[in-house]
Amino acid sequence: MDRVILHSDLNNFYASVECMENPELKNRPVAVCGNPQNRHGIILAKNILAKEKGVKTGNTLWEAQQKCPDIIFIPPRFDKYIEISKAVRKIYYDYTNLIEPFGIDECWLDVTKSIPLFPSGKYIAEKICQRVKKEIGVTVSIGVSFNKIFAKLGSDMKKPDAITVIDKNNFKSTIWQLPISELLYAGRATTKKLAKLNIFTIGDMAKADPVIISQHLGKNGVMLQLYAQGRDESPVKNIDHSREIKSIGNGTTMPFDVINYDDIKIVLILLSESVSKRLREKNLYCSTVQLSIKYNTLESIDRQAPLSIASNSAGIIFKKALEILNNGEIHHPIRALSVRACNLVNETTFQESLLNHYKIMETNQKLDNMSDQLRKEFGWSSIQKGIMLVNKKLSHLNPADDNTLQKIAFFKG
Repeated sequence: MDRVILHSDLNNFYASVECMENPELKNRPVAVCGNPQNRHGIILAKNILAKEKGVKTGNTLWEAQQKCPDIIFIPPRFDKYIEISKAVRKIYYDYTNLIEPFGIDECWLDVTKSIPLFPSGKYIAEKICQRVKKEIGVTVSIGVSFNKIFAKLGSDMKKPDAITVIDKNNFKSTIWQLPISELLYAGRATTKKLAKLNIFTIGDMAKADPVIISQHLGKNGVMLQLYAQGRDESPVKNIDHSREIKSIGNGTTMPFDVINYDDIKIVLILLSESVSKRLREKNLYCSTVQLSIKYNTLESIDRQAPLSIASNSAGIIFKKALEILNNGEIHHPIRALSVRACNLVNETTFQESLLNHYKIMETNQKLDNMSDQLRKEFGWSSIQKGIMLVNKKLSHLNPADDNTLQKIAFFKG
């Protein structure tokens, strides 16, 4: 029996939630965007009316206003979006417990074992669409297929509030004529390489010589060709499946370009403290620190260096990030910075590796725990390093605030 996989995508999610909560917005072009004062002013989501005027996700506010002068900008409310997302997933649970999130607004559902209870995967998709619209107030587009890749492709093909079925009988006629860029994981760099091989559509990829694909794109190319042929066997993981965290990082775009060394140190302290806090919450320690720098020219560089012993101390992570910075050259004013903790180990592995380093690590842990306690009781800014007084505008970037620092977690598997 073929698997029956759904991919459910909440349409224009952030903007749809805002329009649902404020009926006055329903017939007006709306976009949810970051804070322009902190230079996070790009479009995160837009409603259908704004989309029809040419507004795209990732546009700057200026670009969006040029395309749609009467557009209404709204700041994001991530807590609300998470609340709505969880409510939608409760509906999914009525049909399967095999639910794998793909971001806050998308999920795969494996409903294979539910088919004896319902006529078909399409029937389940129709019920989900109806219930989400009636019980929540937003719409979804759902792809129905025999694997995850085609289900995702199906949910993207028709929007909003639509269902697309891609089965073994129709997938060649339905999707093989589509551009290869429509296939999940076929990014810009990959599509450029494929274009040089005269591979432009999903069908071209499916029918290409596998030896040539392997030679030019390696394992990723082989994987993409299997996807194009409908040979994706990857399972839908249970929503409670715990993935191993590979790295944890935080980054921020500063409200102004920085070149002053003290300003850079302030941002690195904030980022390091945030990364440290998240590591400690998960009882993880990093063996490598990575620093990413984006200049005002939009050129980006990544550098990393190992720690002598794994740590989750804010002070040690900061010192290593600063060391990485000092070992290179600052070519231009810096627009954005991020600090990432890599090569993570759990508490047991860490304890086994301490040996003579225990006293140093114990001191750092006491300092971090004391800071955590004070901030929990009196707020994040209740304890700060003296250098923070050099530039209060940068010092007010709060690592505990999702809207000022971008949290990043990379997972294995």
